[in-house]
Amino acid sequence: MKKIVSYLLLAVLVLGCFAAFAGCNTTPKEPVEGAFIGTYLLDSALSEGITLTRQQMIDNNVGDMSYTFKSDGKVNYAIGETTGTGDFKKEGDVVTISIGGQVLADMTLDGDTLALTTGGVIFYLKKQ
Repeated sequence: MKKIVSYLLLAVLVLGCFAAFAGCNTTPKEPVEGAFIGTYLLDSALSEGITLTRQQMIDNNVGDMSYTFKSDGKVNYAIGETTGTGDFKKEGDVVTISIGGQVLADMTLDGDTLALTTGGVIFYLKKQ
């Protein structure tokens, strides 16, 4: 369990550090319409076949994660204690988040759930 928590913590730190040091991109985006727009909160994470709930990750100091997607192509994010704003584009079921023109993450959308894979860990975020 400690190994899994360590992997989760590392994955969250990597995402948080990248987000914290990236600049802001002011390129206008085309409006995004539909049910996809909204806030997605961390629900669980899967690593080495073990699933941890959001509460277990918070209790083990891994942190929390949320993304709020807006129709103007902007996304507000909170990864652990790092917060910021980036851009996103949605093509089919793939959502790409970029900050300062650099891709932070590619997520896969399945219904009301986003899946983010990083460092061998899959984070699942549910639409609120």
